[in-house]
Amino acid sequence: RGPSPEQAMEWLTEPESWRLKEVSVNGSPVYRDGKVIEQFGGLTFNRYMKSVIFHPDGKFEGSFEGDSKVYQFSWIAEQEQVIVRDTLPNSGIWRIPYRSLSPKGFDMETETNAYDPPNPTRIRLQFTAGSNP
Repeated sequence: RGPSPEQAMEWLTEPESWRLKEVSVNGSPVYRDGKVIEQFGGLTFNRYMKSVIFHPDGKFEGSFEGDSKVYQFSWIAEQEQVIVRDTLPNSGIWRIPYRSLSPKGFDMETETNAYDPPNPTRIRLQFTAGSNP
């Protein structure tokens, strides 16, 4: 079942930041521990947040690899999952299912057809507590 929304909020805001450990596209890893994993004939996923911060006021900050700008989003702990969304309307959402959340890490998931229209692409970002080395 996972944590309560209150526990999820506590766990997510506890670390100073979370670092990206792995990216999977349609179940296949394409990035792990700082290295891109080439997938023959697969989708290339080369824009990812290397670190993220959850603020108690509902602000979510992410830093993309190779970009010095810090991007701001919003987050909310719902009954079964945490939702992260851009501040722009209709821009899509990322979900953190409570089943994947612990004080040490979490999975952030989304589904989009932007990469391989009209086919849906499932993306999972796995984060672990602590800043990038």
